[in-house]
Amino acid sequence: MDWLKEGRLRDIYVPAIVFLLVLVGGAVAARVGPYSLYIAVSTGNTAPVVFNGSVALNGTVSLTDGGKTQFTVNFNVTDADGTANIDNTKSRVNITYNGITLTNDSGNCVTQDASSTTRTYSCMVAFSYFNNATTIWSINLTAADNAGSIAFNDSLSAGNNNNGAGHNVSVGSLSAFKLMLNSSITSANLGDTNKEVGIVINNTGNFDFTQINVTPYDLNASLTDFFKLGGGNFSINATQSSSSGFGDSMVNATPMNVTDSNGPLSATLPHKTTNEGDRLGNRTLYIYIDVPSNKGLSSGVTYNSSRAWEVWTE
Repeated sequence: MDWLKEGRLRDIYVPAIVFLLVLVGGAVAARVGPYSLYIAVSTGNTAPVVFNGSVALNGTVSLTDGGKTQFTVNFNVTDADGTANIDNTKSRVNITYNGITLTNDSGNCVTQDASSTTRTYSCMVAFSYFNNATTIWSINLTAADNAGSIAFNDSLSAGNNNNGAGHNVSVGSLSAFKLMLNSSITSANLGDTNKEVGIVINNTGNFDFTQINVTPYDLNASLTDFFKLGGGNFSINATQSSSSGFGDSMVNATPMNVTDSNGPLSATLPHKTTNEGDRLGNRTLYIYIDVPSNKGLSSGVTYNSSRAWEVWTE
């Protein structure tokens, strides 16, 4: 692609052809002309040049748990035709990795003319909590002028960069998750079996957890009620169950690695990968409760856990 348009001779106008008429037989040659010759020269548009101003070659982003982190990219655009010829609406920062592209939102760049031909840009690009941890997020800078000429500067090629090689940004690893609810109450009648309680966990970082652990605690029923963990009244599963396989039995104050009862693997908690289109980053654990009808439990009573259950990931 021709990033700089060359100056060129565009039009040459010759209104008439200069010629010489020679009369035969000793006649005197008649002079014709002179006629005027007009030459028009049109200079081509000069494309802008993009180069990094204070883009850190090893810039680092520390992600925000469950949120967005703004990363600022500073660069300059120089146009020999003057800064008035630079189109701010087409100046763009793209940061890419593994098919995912993050870009500065429209209107979030601060600009200032450093000279009659150079304009400085300070643009913000938002990283989400789930963006991958790697050192090779590639920065691409693009600018255009009012004539549509484009300039670029990226990490894969020096482009028409005045200051040498391109630049990357590093994103650090973030291990984080949250419980969507910090308490859960289910309504059950005496004698109900496999009453389901769902616990939703959201991965709010970019780390893939390979297992989920839970430490349960007895409810506040009296010792004579036999409504206890370890007595077969409580089980947990990583997948929703129906007629069978309601999960692994839970024991009071005993940490357990939650597994999928339909398979041998631990429950995992992968991180989300895109803004839309996938449900990675969410995991529901299913607790199943049998409510005995002949163990002294009372109707119309709420039985709370004696202390908060603990959930953690690894």
